[in-house]
Amino acid sequence: MKVVFIGGGTMAQAIISSLISSSKKFEIKVSDPILTVRNEIKKKFELFVTDDNSLAIKNADLIILCIKPQHFKIVANQISGEITNDQTIVSIMAGININTISKALSTMKIIRIMPNTPAQIGKGISAWNSTLQVSKESKLAVKEILGVLGDEIEFNEEKYIDMATAISGSGPAYVFLFIEFLQKVGKEIGLPNDKIKQLVIKTISGSVELLSNSDKSPEELRKLVTSPGGTTEAGINSMIMNNFHKSIVEGVKKAYDRAKELSNEEET
Repeated sequence: MKVVFIGGGTMAQAIISSLISSSKKFEIKVSDPILTVRNEIKKKFELFVTDDNSLAIKNADLIILCIKPQHFKIVANQISGEITNDQTIVSIMAGININTISKALSTMKIIRIMPNTPAQIGKGISAWNSTLQVSKESKLAVKEILGVLGDEIEFNEEKYIDMATAISGSGPAYVFLFIEFLQKVGKEIGLPNDKIKQLVIKTISGSVELLSNSDKSPEELRKLVTSPGGTTEAGINSMIMNNFHKSIVEGVKKAYDRAKELSNEEET
């Protein structure tokens, strides 16, 4: 399978690194306008690199768009007349829907993916959707690519990608924010600076692993830790009184609304 990456940034390099390390057979090329990025990729991976998108996509099976949404129109103008019926477009651009990509590139063979940053270490979760015109072979190749980045979930309707964007796409930032605040309060109450990070990170990772290996719900596990009149109950009650739940719900809904807005903006 011949794969071309348009854009050689952090996510592209994470995918490339995982593919090279895996047992899967992919022939990889990369196109990026920035010389330092091209040199870095050539040095790290010993791959064919170019700044010519039209040249890069020739004879490719999968064309993976690893670019910022604001750069899509420029890239589309460069490659729209070069795409053949045998090629499949794979987009990891946030906020640009399949219809917009289809119109700009004059093709219906499109797969839209929303990965997240833990994919950089093979611990990600990617939500994806494809058009009916995408072949089983291309879908299988994408599943293999996403498999080396972590887990993947295929949705039968594109609307779920915007929803997943607000949960899994933005989710790592929510977790990092919570960790940030836990570390800050740990410092405020007097914990040694060199101990705080380990306490917080191991608490988060251990709790996630416990949940993953349990048949109990998060609510059930929370209640097991929360003894009446104890320290956990005092902390939980204070968080509830200070609208902890509401902040999370409203934050995720705002992220979802913004994801939909971005999709609509690109269509107009």
